[in-house]
Amino acid sequence: MRDLLSDCKTNEIIACYTSPKNSPARIAQMLNCEKMQDQFQMLIASRLTKSDEQLTAWLSVDEVIKQSYPNPNLVILKRIKPLINNVLIGVSDAEYMQRKPDKGLITKQEIRAVSLAKLQLRHNSIVWDIGAGSGSIGLEAAHLCPKGRVYAIEKNTADFEIILQNMAKSSLSNYHVEQGKAPDGLDAWENADAIFIGGSGGNLTGLIELCLSRLNIGGTLVMNFVTIENLNVAIETLKQFKKLEWHFIQMQISRSKPILNMQRLEAENPVFIISASFIKDNNNG
Repeated sequence: MRDLLSDCKTNEIIACYTSPKNSPARIAQMLNCEKMQDQFQMLIASRLTKSDEQLTAWLSVDEVIKQSYPNPNLVILKRIKPLINNVLIGVSDAEYMQRKPDKGLITKQEIRAVSLAKLQLRHNSIVWDIGAGSGSIGLEAAHLCPKGRVYAIEKNTADFEIILQNMAKSSLSNYHVEQGKAPDGLDAWENADAIFIGGSGGNLTGLIELCLSRLNIGGTLVMNFVTIENLNVAIETLKQFKKLEWHFIQMQISRSKPILNMQRLEAENPVFIISASFIKDNNNG
């Protein structure tokens, strides 16, 4: 059902065979739960080529929920509201709700774009976002991985509520977020193809070790730090792993700001971005 829901987010018309378990009514219930009931009409073709073949008119999702249909059957979903043409990467910072004591607590647009590039995402990647902040990294990863899934965790209550608001604006079905302090709850997540650490809650060494143990073959761990101390802890931890390749870059972005009829540059905080992945065994691919 997850794949079907993903297809509903990216296609105008979809046809799928059902089963007694995943019936037309269950598909309609899924769309209702995802608040997509007003975006589609459904047509059900039952027992095709048989003497008792049935073909419905175009029905609303609410109508299908209330009915049962003979097996086997085929469901056709037709979109009646246009697709939202979302920006996939590098969404403007201003588009995200964020907590603002001084500057927004968010991975800035340029840093975010490079961090997502370092994650080496694919359309079906399973992604972890640890210390999710405003949710920007994980939400953009979910757009980039329509057949995958993103698991996010944030310990701060205010930031968690902000993530829920940003999630509600995104119309995503492959993004799951929970409130908590990593590593609590991570054992219930699928092993990851890409892991992003934006915050460690003071247990950076243990968190890195856990993430590397749950990284799928060919996966990538990316970490962002603003302090030299955390950078040093991360490097010393990575050094303990054999057959692990890692490197880091330092990014400092300056943005133009108007001053009278001219422009000046205002610097953002420098950020260290570490990428780590295990060396592939050529004998085993």
